[in-house]
Amino acid sequence: MKRRQILPAASQQVLQRRHLGLALLLIAAFCGCQTQDSRTRVVQRQLLTRLPETYMNGSFGIARDGIHYAYAERSPDLSRVIRNGQPDPAYADVSLPTVAWGSGETVYWAKEKPDSPFLLLVGPEGSLETELRRIAPIIFSKNGKRWATAGMTMNEADGGVTFGPAVVYSNGRLIGHFADATLPALSPDGEHMAFIAERDDGKKALIVDGTERKVFDTPGLDKAAPVAKSSGSGQLGLSQFRVLYDEEGTLITLAHDSDGWAVFRGNDRMGSFSHSLDSSADMNLTVDTLRNGSAILANSLVLGSQRTLLWWERPAGETEVWRVARNGKPQPFECATYFTPFPPVLSEDARRIAYPCYRETLVKPNPLVDIVIDDQRLGPFVGIWGIAFSADARRLAFAAATERNRWRYSIDGHYFPMIWDAVWRARFSPDGRHVAWEAEHGKRSVLVLDGDSIFSYDDVLWGPEFPQPDRVAWIVRRGRNVFRVDVTF
Repeated sequence: MKRRQILPAASQQVLQRRHLGLALLLIAAFCGCQTQDSRTRVVQRQLLTRLPETYMNGSFGIARDGIHYAYAERSPDLSRVIRNGQPDPAYADVSLPTVAWGSGETVYWAKEKPDSPFLLLVGPEGSLETELRRIAPIIFSKNGKRWATAGMTMNEADGGVTFGPAVVYSNGRLIGHFADATLPALSPDGEHMAFIAERDDGKKALIVDGTERKVFDTPGLDKAAPVAKSSGSGQLGLSQFRVLYDEEGTLITLAHDSDGWAVFRGNDRMGSFSHSLDSSADMNLTVDTLRNGSAILANSLVLGSQRTLLWWERPAGETEVWRVARNGKPQPFECATYFTPFPPVLSEDARRIAYPCYRETLVKPNPLVDIVIDDQRLGPFVGIWGIAFSADARRLAFAAATERNRWRYSIDGHYFPMIWDAVWRARFSPDGRHVAWEAEHGKRSVLVLDGDSIFSYDDVLWGPEFPQPDRVAWIVRRGRNVFRVDVTF
């Protein structure tokens, strides 16, 4: 069973099913969830397609409309991508296709021959031969009208291998070669693209729409730690830098200048730091004179609702603590370390916030964690997952574990009785009266509505979505069959 975010499964005991109906009614009386007798709830199942035996597990991607899809199939003789039921040309090998959420357009990597040294980019514009031997993710603009990616070339000489330069591509054409680069960012309308690149002279520059917009000054060692690149990995090396566009098309950058590392919204400085760290790379606080200096976790920089910037930061000092910053303003609670599986969750109006906060460092087995909800800190738990606000921000759902792999969902502080091995993020109906998620118990994975198990599956491909005011829908794989499951409430 596969899903976008998976927690490890373990065996457990669950409450007897005959007690569940009464327990749900009691929970509903407190949490305000609408309950419905499972005998009267209507579950509609529609077969969308049957996958071939050569289906590449985990390759099914689908757009927001629940209609446009693509997947890959692989056999000893050929590999190809199937788009909306129609096969693309066959190749020696293909990657998992990337399907644009906003448009359904599909882009993927391919090889014409097994021993081909270069990769092809296959998209709406056709196929493009690249120089790349190492690749980064393919990204789409929010509206799905533009895509971009990057990667590294490779050189073999004297029995050794070196990587570089980095190459950037967008919408079927080459953008440029650089000593190194970040993954590009695209504006929501797809009209603009930006990234930070390393020039041949070692300086870092902001590239916007193919033009060098700004060259960043290098701070002295008394102000900030230098760039720490992992040499020879073949991956893009500027992981301490970040580039984002917000909803209005304003550029957000994490870079350095003469005063140190900083987050900028346009030209406004939102926060300053001695260090920029990437938890996915092997980095530690460096430079003895700055060992107790402030730090930002680069890969935690995200945009929340209402153009809100969020990140994890370490304040200066001898004590190792981390906290969440919101538009540059530190939140009041200190955590033993940062939490990276998912970012802090904001309500749609950005007035409310919730996130896990570790009490203990990750070197301990099963470190204790709290949940921060606005100005409250609740716990301890051994796990927090699936945080979600209702659209009106009045309601909050999250899953908590008090023992390893024993998860229960809480709605407004009241727990559903069912205990699960694993759970995934919940979503409220638009009116906030119903909540849906997926869960796993033993070897069985199920769709869940208001605490009731609805339909078993092997892989969730889309959903939960609320296409109409009175129903929730998923698209799932069960064996080789792909079903759309609609449930009325």
